[in-house]
Amino acid sequence: FIEDYVEPGRSHCYMYDDGSFVTYLYQGLQDASVLIHEAGGHGFAGLLDEYVESQYEGLTLPDDKKTYLDNVWTLYGRGANVDWRNDVSTVKWKHFLEDSRYGNEGLGIYEGAYLYSYGAYRPNENSIMRNNYADGVQFNAPSREQIYKRIMQRSEGSSWTYVYEKFVEYDAI
Repeated sequence: FIEDYVEPGRSHCYMYDDGSFVTYLYQGLQDASVLIHEAGGHGFAGLLDEYVESQYEGLTLPDDKKTYLDNVWTLYGRGANVDWRNDVSTVKWKHFLEDSRYGNEGLGIYEGAYLYSYGAYRPNENSIMRNNYADGVQFNAPSREQIYKRIMQRSEGSSWTYVYEKFVEYDAI
């Protein structure tokens, strides 16, 4: 069991280390973007929340959560959209920061992610993993890259090899 934050009465996605997931949607939910956030973002792509939860407002990401973020990334390829590193040369999405083709997407290193106000960073000001109720909010580039990787891994199998330029070509569409 990978995701460790659960709050009763809210939509949620449970992610497992074998790549499977179960999504629970709050009864009466009318907004499809929550389904996209939970099942598509968390479940399928293994993305993490980019928002700050009220009980963690003003708090800094603890060291054990940094280790957790590193482990789920290294072991399972999950969490491409959240990092505890705030250095442009080491953050997970540095390749996008260095690529002028993504210069108009507002990518950077924004503090406040993985439920904590400080010490956890996201790739842009807003995305569907931060605010799934805002009109027009979409997945950011690192999240789209992870979705692409999952689709290709599952459709092409172990023979598939990731090539960044092929993703950029696909993403441009």
